Amino acid sequence: AAVSGLIGIFLSIVVPLLPVTQTTSTIRWPENGTLDPVTAPLVAYYPLDFTADVPCTAVQELRDQGREDGVLVSTAPRQAGEKSGARGLMVSVVGPNVEVRSRNVLIATAPADAVAAPGACSTIHVRADSGGIGAEFVGLTVDGEGVGGLIDSDLRPQVVGVFSDLQGAAPEGMAVNITVDSRYTTQATVIKQIAVVVGILA
Repeated sequence: AAVSGLIGIFLSIVVPLLPVTQTTSTIRWPENGTLDPVTAPLVAYYPLDFTADVPCTAVQELRDQGREDGVLVSTAPRQAGEKSGARGLMVSVVGPNVEVRSRNVLIATAPADAVAAPGACSTIHVRADSGGIGAEFVGLTVDGEGVGGLIDSDLRPQVVGVFSDLQGAAPEGMAVNITVDSRYTTQATVIKQIAVVVGILA
């Protein structure tokens, strides 16, 4: 009895320290080559990291679809109103400019005509993690200098899903990759499960 009691006490102390298996979840968009939105209503916290590549040709595609202004990529639906911009990330055409904003903070901007010009710009690249957020209009230069911005603050966006005002097939090179913060999505390892059972029996 004394031995089993000691085993029970020992295992009750050790069990919280035994390893668990953590599941890492990711969101990749577009799906199946189309620009249909995806929703992720159960994503908690801010993502561990976020990257988006939007081909600059998407600006002209938006115009070809009859829109001078519109969202190329966002992590919150336009229907959310002001909350969409206040919490999410948006790469959008606003008047004469293309803007990259996260939580209503302007990260980078460039003239829409320059971005849409053939051969002037290849990709709007956005990356965010806990250390900061940056955006670059790859290939675009103004007065001989590259166009982009970097902010050393945690401005990771809230992710409700991935949305776009563009329609039809996804432009070549369009890609959004999100690593979800799944810190509490864990499962006990076999060793931990055995320790729990033995501890209860003891």
